[in-house]
Amino acid sequence: MKSKKIISGLLALTFVLGGTALPNTVVNNSVVASAATKNVEVFTYGDYDYIQLEDGTVEIAKYNGTDEVVEIPGEIDGAAVTSIGEHAFDNDLYDNNSNITSVTIPEGVTNIGFRAFFECKSLVEVSIPDGVVTIGGQAFHTCEKLREVIIPDSVETLGGGAFGFCKALESVALSNKLTKINDNTFTCCEKLTSIKLPSGIKSIGAEAFTGCKNLESINLPDGLTTISRKAFTNCSKIKELTVPASVTSMNSSAFEKTNIDQFYFYNNSAIANNVKIALSKGSNFKVFDCNDKTEYPIPCSAEFNSEFHQFRLNWTEVEGAEKYAIAVYLAGKWRPQVYFKANETSFTSPKLKPNTYRMVICARVNGEWNTAKLENRASYVKVR
Repeated sequence: MKSKKIISGLLALTFVLGGTALPNTVVNNSVVASAATKNVEVFTYGDYDYIQLEDGTVEIAKYNGTDEVVEIPGEIDGAAVTSIGEHAFDNDLYDNNSNITSVTIPEGVTNIGFRAFFECKSLVEVSIPDGVVTIGGQAFHTCEKLREVIIPDSVETLGGGAFGFCKALESVALSNKLTKINDNTFTCCEKLTSIKLPSGIKSIGAEAFTGCKNLESINLPDGLTTISRKAFTNCSKIKELTVPASVTSMNSSAFEKTNIDQFYFYNNSAIANNVKIALSKGSNFKVFDCNDKTEYPIPCSAEFNSEFHQFRLNWTEVEGAEKYAIAVYLAGKWRPQVYFKANETSFTSPKLKPNTYRMVICARVNGEWNTAKLENRASYVKVR
């Protein structure tokens, strides 16, 4: 049996906005209107409020029950359930879902909306069926007891913050159709120790893994192009990382407050910025195939010794180089500190005071020192 009621929560909002209509969300070519923000007919079926979609299927709008183990129906009054709406089980909004420990989402659901299970703090397990295409932003945010998630290969979009602050999350299997890890997706998943990114991932968003303090290993797949701001900040257990040749943008704060002491780069990649990041962190690094000649000397490996406060650099050869020199920025000027013969492409520093030094390697070709783009080529070297 179903009963009918009208939610008119948009009335006051519409008045404030001067009658401007809010955009609809399109899922599988049908219009999905959130019951919390639209003046739509809402029906009741058992413990569920639901709305009818234009294609004849229904969306769960709100759960009103008190069960610990929840099995969402696959059909309501003869209509298939295809969407779990925005805030449907949002414990922060409704404050009645704190005791839910298990959720089974039925076959046929294609959309899990924004904050659908937000702050369900007792949720330990959730079954997401094959066929789900979209998991909205913060869908499972702050599900503090959620331990394991399997995201089926049908999922194409995983919203920002989807599993943020799932502090008990130990295991995640990601859909092979994902092309992006959005901002804050796994922020502060403190028990996550490893994760395998799908081969199609192109970018890792800002703070995507920030605060995953027990994360020990993660693969960066070939084809990845962008690692954004603070993507791995405070991931203190990652010790080494290989950055694929496809990466063209790696923010200087991407690995802030980590203990990575082994970076591996590729010489045919856009390594200049990556090398600067490694040097500024005092991290050891190696550039593969670094014997190729380059336009300017580029550091292709570095080792740091924190006991003796020293570093050792190797750099790429420059065609026709007669000499090399390392210059350090002191008192507002670039000052050469040491010179090398044309066949010398390595340097071990003397014992230094722990500090961050600004440094650049130059080559003399045809009797002239090539100082073009000096500011762009310079690196900060952190001696610990």
